[in-house]
Amino acid sequence: MRYFVDPYKMYYEKLKDASSMSSDSTSVGDDVSSLKTSSSTLTSSVSASQWQEMGASTITTTIIPGLTTLLTKLGNDLSSTLSQALSMAADIVAKASDLKEKDEELEKKEEELATTKASEPTKYEEGTLNKTTEYTNWESKISELGTEITKLENECKELQADIDSIAAAINALEVSSDADTKVDIGSDVTDGTDTATQIAADGTFVKLNYSGSTFNVINTKHISVVDFVKYIQQYGLNQTSNQAAYGNECLGVSYAYSNRLYNNVDLPTNMDAFYSGAYTANNAKATESQDKQTILGNIYDELVAGRPCVVQVTTKAGHRHFATCVGMKDTVTSRDSIKEEDLLIIDSWDGRLETMDGSNEKDDRHLYKSSYGWFVGKLKTSSSSA
Repeated sequence: MRYFVDPYKMYYEKLKDASSMSSDSTSVGDDVSSLKTSSSTLTSSVSASQWQEMGASTITTTIIPGLTTLLTKLGNDLSSTLSQALSMAADIVAKASDLKEKDEELEKKEEELATTKASEPTKYEEGTLNKTTEYTNWESKISELGTEITKLENECKELQADIDSIAAAINALEVSSDADTKVDIGSDVTDGTDTATQIAADGTFVKLNYSGSTFNVINTKHISVVDFVKYIQQYGLNQTSNQAAYGNECLGVSYAYSNRLYNNVDLPTNMDAFYSGAYTANNAKATESQDKQTILGNIYDELVAGRPCVVQVTTKAGHRHFATCVGMKDTVTSRDSIKEEDLLIIDSWDGRLETMDGSNEKDDRHLYKSSYGWFVGKLKTSSSSA
């Protein structure tokens, strides 16, 4: 077979009998939940006892809360990250099974085509230039088989691309790595600098040290960019944590980030409520241009106006994706000199801050040009002109 080969064959063979993992995960999750309940009961028991020595305070204020934090992180990883991975693994098995069937069908069609071609009938009726009925039927069959083979080849390629995308999404999943209560918002963010220094006369920007560079980040009035990203992480308001409903909604989630970051004082903790109004808050028609610098100039204008905007970027596989731009390097001096490497974004996929200059291995986005050109989506408070 041409398409059902490694790694697709390996995915199929290794994962097809792994259905028990889901029930095992649920069982472990129940055990973790039970332990959290037990730790809470223990806290109440110690507090209600006559134990007044210092040890009682250490247990109730340090040891048990620390244990509860660890159990909460473990429970979250089981209920979100692991369950997502298992669900996506099941999708891989289903698509790999389809790929196997399509490739087997393709193989049969190719064999049938080869056999048909080898049995070419007499082309013309004797003494004439009229094609024989047998030859006309044979030509039709050759054409029909060729069309079916092309269709199957395209379906196999699409299935391979789908499997690659799901596998990449699984690899991008992250679990809790620390035993404290810090929230991963990106990489190398210097604490306390998100609101430390206003660098524009009207307070449009604040400085943010991130991944070895200093950025001019929009100074949003309701919540700072860093606190907003922490909020996204805390409540899982991203595509990764909501695969079923929002796995293909990168544009909408990016619009939701612009809307909630710029317009809302009260932020919902539920993804559906958070997403509500995403498109209506933004201009119905985005700005598109075949000239990259025109779009970069538009991005610059939005940031200088203190507004986030949505940009069209690449995935690791080179496909189209969307993210919310919230800042640019402090070395940028004009709309004509800004480059894509200067941009700072919130990635709708995982809700993290990312640079566009490749300075961190997780920061892998670049501007993407579709058939319509380069793209910037703006809030309705913005001008829609290029």
